[in-house]
Amino acid sequence: MDDVITEFNLGGDAAEFLKVEVRRRELPAHEDYWDGNWLSCEIRVAVGGFKGRVDAALRAEEFNLFLEQVRQLHKSLKGRADFTTLEGWLRIELTGDGRGHMTATCELLDQPGIGNSLKFKIELDQTYLPSVVAGLESIIASYPVRNQPTK
Repeated sequence: MDDVITEFNLGGDAAEFLKVEVRRRELPAHEDYWDGNWLSCEIRVAVGGFKGRVDAALRAEEFNLFLEQVRQLHKSLKGRADFTTLEGWLRIELTGDGRGHMTATCELLDQPGIGNSLKFKIELDQTYLPSVVAGLESIIASYPVRNQPTK
C-alpha cells in the first residue's frame, strides 16, 4: 500500500487547491458499519492568502457518494456534486456550468461544532475531474465501506 495514493485533489498542485488524504482507519479492528468506517484524514488547503491543514475523521461512505456524483458531473459537465461529512469537517459543492467550467464552493472546519471555519472557492475546469475520480477510486479501493448500517 505504500505506492497507493489515497487522496483526491481539487485544483492545482502548488496553489489554489484542496487535498483530502486518507491515512488510515480510525478503528481498524472494528468491522461494523458505524465504528469500522471512520477514516483518519489530513485536509490541506491553499487558497488566496490562506494555507493550512486540518486533521479530520471522515467516513468511508462519504467518498463513495461523492464519487458517484463527480462521475455524473464529468459526463454532463452541468449540475452538482456534493461532499458532505457527518460531523461537518468539510463541505464541498462542486458545480458545472455545462461548458466545462467548474466551481468548488467549500467550507472547512478545524473543530466541528466549536472551532473555526474557512469558506472559499476554487475555480477549475473539466480537465481536473479525471484526477478527482481517480483519487476517489483509489481511496475507495483502499478503504472500502465495511458492512451495512443496521436498522
